[in-house]
Amino acid sequence: MRTYKLMNRAVGTSLSLVGMLALGGCTAVQPKPECKAQTGDYAARYTLVDMSTMCEGKILTGETISVQYYGVGRDANGKPKLGILASRAAAALALGDEHGADSTVTPDTYVTVTPGTPDMPDGMKYTTTASLGPFASKFPNDKNICSIGDLGMASVQVPAIPEDKMADPPFEGAEAIDLAYTWTNLNMLVTPTSNAVYFGADLELKDGECTATYKVTAISPAVSCEKQIDELDPITKEPVLDPDGHPVQVGSGEPDDEACEPSDDNGLNVDIDYECDAKSFLCVPANDYPMMKSK
Repeated sequence: MRTYKLMNRAVGTSLSLVGMLALGGCTAVQPKPECKAQTGDYAARYTLVDMSTMCEGKILTGETISVQYYGVGRDANGKPKLGILASRAAAALALGDEHGADSTVTPDTYVTVTPGTPDMPDGMKYTTTASLGPFASKFPNDKNICSIGDLGMASVQVPAIPEDKMADPPFEGAEAIDLAYTWTNLNMLVTPTSNAVYFGADLELKDGECTATYKVTAISPAVSCEKQIDELDPITKEPVLDPDGHPVQVGSGEPDDEACEPSDDNGLNVDIDYECDAKSFLCVPANDYPMMKSK
């Protein structure tokens, strides 16, 4: 079975902040971090730039994207890489596999882990259907930006799936899916205080006969902001309780802006202004990259 979601386990990435000791009036110098990304889910804000015809109902305001960082290991001259897989593409592939559909994906290749990549055994191989590209250099430029010009296209095609009334639960069927994500001009902010949690990029997204281009602003971690309410028993209208006697919480279909206030609980970066996207129910940056909070 293919692996559709990039590894969602946070990589141990604490940087050594030991600088040179001040001697004879010299100031401590903090080492420059390497170009990288946080392995895990980012919440992406999509700002529409242009679209073709046949796009009714297919324009996105945002979604979760899984990001994987590939270190350079012991290769001192190597360049770290970044992979991106959007949640809609991963969900389409999972649907096809679940129902035995003859899905097509690009790329569908094995990636060998570079020796020394954090938390990943040397030489381990796994499949990827993600867009994948190397950073332009090992270290950020003078503006603390790590860039990737072109990550290539990741596409998935799943044929129409007929209904299955004998399934448990019954399956209503699904229309054919044809998605293609092309990521370019990715710029990741990498500083000791904002360590690869914030980036901007351009995206061309093909969804069937619709092609739309977006400016993307993404932040890690991905935090849900759908307002939660008590689930009610359809007959008694009383709250449904879990085994411990607590009310079961379900999504209300309404946004909760308070969930997007940075805190120790949600781990959101205090240097970013957030809003709750009412469609994706994600805490996304309120402004397009590279705008951060005014000091």
